[in-house]
Amino acid sequence: MRRHQAREAIVRALEAAGATVWPSVDGHPPHLLVAFRGQLYGANVGREDSGGWPTWHSPEDALRAIGLR
Repeated sequence: MRRHQAREAIVRALEAAGATVWPSVDGHPPHLLVAFRGQLYGANVGREDSGGWPTWHSPEDALRAIGLR
């Protein structure tokens, strides 16, 4: 799955779970900021250098990171 496709799938899964998602506007890390149950998470999508942020490759990675899997 391409990064763009993975990002769309991750955003859809997070929003379906009730999270609020803010994608990076300029493409710099983190690619996504996610608010869920009073916590804020940041992550990159794909394989590039994460700059210290976790990297999510799939919706399952993202849901696991916010405590749903």
